[in-house]
Amino acid sequence: MEVVSSSTKWGVMPKKPKKKIPDPYETLGVDKDASPDEIKKTYRKKAMKHHPDKGGDPETFAALSLAYEILGDEKKRAEYDSTGKIRDEMNAHKEAVEVIGQMLQECLNQYGSSIFRVDIFEGMKRRMADSIHEAQQQGRRKAADAEDKIGHFERVLGKIKRSDKKQPPIIEHIMNASIALNKRVASTAKTKMEQDVKTYETAMAILENYEFECSSGGSGSYTCSDLRRAKESFFQMQRPDFGYTH
Repeated sequence: MEVVSSSTKWGVMPKKPKKKIPDPYETLGVDKDASPDEIKKTYRKKAMKHHPDKGGDPETFAALSLAYEILGDEKKRAEYDSTGKIRDEMNAHKEAVEVIGQMLQECLNQYGSSIFRVDIFEGMKRRMADSIHEAQQQGRRKAADAEDKIGHFERVLGKIKRSDKKQPPIIEHIMNASIALNKRVASTAKTKMEQDVKTYETAMAILENYEFECSSGGSGSYTCSDLRRAKESFFQMQRPDFGYTH
């Protein structure tokens, strides 16, 4: 028997199964460390072969086009390498809602009936502001480490001399591959940082529309700003993990 989500009574449509993006590297038949030129050449060759105007399969051609749309764009490629997906505005909003839901659930679990004495929304926004700062620090540090390696490898490459120019440049290829890898690491770190900051900023914007009326325990109520110092442990609760490793 099909179970209909109870959320439909509030006007929310049931969730549809997610369509996973086919691996663009497999679709094009290139390695994950392939250079932009390799990707472009491979795409053009296969696109000409499978173009519908030349009798090719439309679905295959569409898959190749999608793969190149991802891998041919530096930011999209970094995003896919980092998350395995391409995020749009709907996904960004969904992730922001998930952050709010996780933080709110933690707050409800920790405080129980005493929650009425704590400004939960102000606390959540403070945690999100801290998370933005942390994401920026981690992203910039990881990108800077990769960029330092790039500079070092480029200096090393500049000192390498090959006496017999007729022989294949094996060492040069190895060094260039390492440089390309670290360029992708730096790009991925920056993209991930931007995504995380966007998620927290979106979540904070959603919370701006809400207020929590705190209660003193009696018949009256008072502004929660007087209680922001209460139970500071709330602000130290574990933040949602967006994929960074420490």
